[in-house]
Parts: sequence; C-alpha cells; structure tokens
Amino acid sequence: MFEAKFIETLAQALAPRVADLIIERIQLPKITPRWLDLEQAAVLMSTSKDAVRGMARAKLFPVKKMGGRVMIDVRDLEKAFVENTAWLLELEPHETKATSSYENFRQRILDKATNVVTPAD
Repeated sequence: MFEAKFIETLAQALAPRVADLIIERIQLPKITPRWLDLEQAAVLMSTSKDAVRGMARAKLFPVKKMGGRVMIDVRDLEKAFVENTAWLLELEPHETKATSSYENFRQRILDKATNVVTPAD
C-alpha cells in the first residue's frame, strides 16, 4: 500500500512532535478530584456502582446531590476505609458481606468497635 521509504520518512517527521506531546503530558500537574460520582468511587474502591450505592444507603459515608448526580467526598471515602476495614480480620470464616444485609453488617462492625455484645439474629 505505502512504500517503506514513505513510512520511514513520515515516522521520522512525526517522532519529534509525538515526543513533545508525551513530554507535555508527563509534565502536566496531576489534579485529583475531591468529589467523585458513584462510578468513579466504584473504580477507586475496586467494586461496583451498586455496591457503592449500598454502602451509601448503609451510611458508611455521606453523599451529596449536585444537580442530578450523587457525589461522594474522597475524604469521606478514606475515613470510611479507615473505620470499616478491620472487619476483614474480625469476621468468622463463613461470614461474608453477601450473607447479611448492609445494615446488619454495619451494626456488627459498630458493635465490635465498641465491644458491645448483641444477641445473634
């Protein structure tokens, strides 16, 4: 289709401009958003949008509505991580998030954090 010499000449002509564009991109300041929508929060947390929505309904972190979008403050997510990740070590081997509702799950975490014993359901 194209001669090898043409392709080589084109590549050599484009290479400096491509290199300049790459250097510009690398040198741009990295700005991280403070507010995330459900999808962005799900990516950050390596989970699904529905799981993030469930955690918000369980009041693991507050949400704000901006226009028609539900937004979550990154700082609230980080705080929720700190406050709610110890459960991985404390749950019985047969217990998982899937075996209990978020509210029961959250209550068990809060009970364990405050050393309150509640009767089993």
